[in-house]
Amino acid sequence: MEELEKRRAERKKQEEPMEPEEFVEPEEPGEPSPEETGEKLIPQPDETAIADTSASLPQEPEEETHLLLDVINYLSRLDNITFNYSNTYSTNYDDLDDRPSFLYQIGSPHEIDQEFISLKTVVNKYSASTGLLLLKNLTTSWNYSLDINKKYGNVKQMTVSTVFPSVSVTLSEVEKLLHAEKVLTSSRLSGSYSITRIEDGDIDFTTPKSEQTRVNLAPLVSWNGNWANNIITTISTNYMDNKRITNNTSGKITVSNNTWSASANISYTFTAERGIKMPFTTRKVKFSNELTADLGLSYEDSYSTTDNSSDDKKATVDIDKVRFSISPSANYKFSKNITGGLICSYDKTNDKKREDTISTFQLSFFVEVFF
Repeated sequence: MEELEKRRAERKKQEEPMEPEEFVEPEEPGEPSPEETGEKLIPQPDETAIADTSASLPQEPEEETHLLLDVINYLSRLDNITFNYSNTYSTNYDDLDDRPSFLYQIGSPHEIDQEFISLKTVVNKYSASTGLLLLKNLTTSWNYSLDINKKYGNVKQMTVSTVFPSVSVTLSEVEKLLHAEKVLTSSRLSGSYSITRIEDGDIDFTTPKSEQTRVNLAPLVSWNGNWANNIITTISTNYMDNKRITNNTSGKITVSNNTWSASANISYTFTAERGIKMPFTTRKVKFSNELTADLGLSYEDSYSTTDNSSDDKKATVDIDKVRFSISPSANYKFSKNITGGLICSYDKTNDKKREDTISTFQLSFFVEVFF
């Protein structure tokens, strides 16, 4: 039996197909390999990796799409875009015995002989404005204006006024940034900046006879806050710088004026519509009342000089003043028809040029009765 099983196993091995041996291509004789010479191997770039990297790079059409979306996003933040133009044409008719024609009286200036016109004024005004929302609580407004005023008469002159730039910024909901919602119900910060240029001269001048440049920051910074318990506070600072240059035959005359000012106000309002509980009593006095108290502070510093280029002297000081004022007041409404109040003010002006100081104190009472 054992010999029979051995024969069957040998037959199965003969019947199974033999696996072909792995063919190894013989190496051709040639240059020695880098391993044999000891040279360093330089890694070759993988074509598949290069294809994947090029596929991951942003394509030009996608960049153009993102740029277009950004432009549309900023344009969507613009608000109240306005353009205005106005023309004013006016004439002065000489006081003659005869009345001018009816068409001239109803607004047709060309229906009369020009020799009877003593003065003709033509004014063209251009203006543009828009608003731009930078953040949810940060808004800006941008303005531009141009006025061209021409006068034809014994003396022909033209005035060109340009206001640009003119920007104002408002930041609301400041209480959320300060995390003071419990004590500050609402608040707002604002500021503005504008430059005004005024040029005077002959009609269609190339060089003006006088130039005026005014830099105005009104307000430079302004704060408005509504507090709990009906308290309102306002703080504002302003700055203005004005320079006027007049050209004449003898030279240039420059007048400079700058003013810095600050003001603050606090207001308190108390109401008791159901009456007031008087001390040492258990009942409330049944009369309607309302109390409003205000306290205002202001400070102003003005300085002005005149410089004549034809003189070798230094600039002449025209104004050098400092002014301070405080004004408390109270207004009490006893009933629907009776109101009384107190107004007090103290003002002090120090004129440094004249070395003079003026102080003023005012106190007044008033009662209003409505029948």
